[in-house]
Amino acid sequence: MCRTDVDECATGVHQCSQLCTNLNSTYECSCRKGFTLSDGMSGVCKADDPEVVLLFANGPEIRSYDLLERRQADVIQDEKRIEAVDYDPNTEIVFWADSYEKTIKRSYMVNAQKGDVKVGFAQDLNVKGMHMP
Repeated sequence: MCRTDVDECATGVHQCSQLCTNLNSTYECSCRKGFTLSDGMSGVCKADDPEVVLLFANGPEIRSYDLLERRQADVIQDEKRIEAVDYDPNTEIVFWADSYEKTIKRSYMVNAQKGDVKVGFAQDLNVKGMHMP
């Protein structure tokens, strides 16, 4: 009796946090560049760089969390309602959407430009025709 191979990667029945490769009757997890599997069983990828910083929005502010030092820091303060955050590591610029003001803004990340940026300063990108629910 022939057994039909189930593609765990396509069906979502896998434990991989980043990349999944279907194999005959099983699957294999792998990671994107800059990440390594934390062990051989969980499928969880960890960042190779020990100086990883997590950015998160908390209503009127963007904060960072240094995973190595386990410390929070202010990035942007006194906004209205930040709902989405993105970061460009090449330019060291943080972007966010403020749903109250219906704007998209940006700022250098704290400690950007070789440590010269000491505090984030919001700059409105003046995006015309933006529709936010």
